[in-house]
Amino acid sequence: QGVSKFVALAYVPNLSKVYIISSIDGTEFYSQTNSSLNGIYSPKVRAYGNGRWLAINGDAGKKFLSSSDGINWSIYPGFQLNLPTDATYDANFGQFVIISSDKVAYSTNAQTFYEVSITNSNWENVTWGGDPGVIIACANASDINKCLMYSTTGGSSWAPVPGPVQGCWKSVAYGNNTWVAIGTCS
Repeated sequence: QGVSKFVALAYVPNLSKVYIISSIDGTEFYSQTNSSLNGIYSPKVRAYGNGRWLAINGDAGKKFLSSSDGINWSIYPGFQLNLPTDATYDANFGQFVIISSDKVAYSTNAQTFYEVSITNSNWENVTWGGDPGVIIACANASDINKCLMYSTTGGSSWAPVPGPVQGCWKSVAYGNNTWVAIGTCS
């Protein structure tokens, strides 16, 4: 079947199975199960780079998954990250970055990760883009000096980005040479 260009993982509760949906051309899709994914209840494919797919398990299992073809997955312990929330791939540094509520981890191979503590908690989203490949993570925080963080080192060190308004950030994106952050406050 080759290396997949599109991959999705879906947990079906009444069947207690994770389905792998993949396509190598974007027009013909395949669905299959893999018993090695038993016990993964909330998988989310988040990034591709260095010839590897990276998925996180947003459930209490604290695990992440890695695959070279998008079909056969290996499960790795989720080190000490509390409930991973998102991941991205930094093409400038060739590194994956996973965020959780209170930490960041980075890796070049989506198999061995190194943890970095960062200030604040409740991290929601991480993305990569721009030159020099800045990664910005956002959090639902009330302190404007802790609601957005950036890294120009592929995720190994972080610094706060003062926001124009206080926290409640939910998502960030990069495109057309522009960073956009969106959120809501009550």
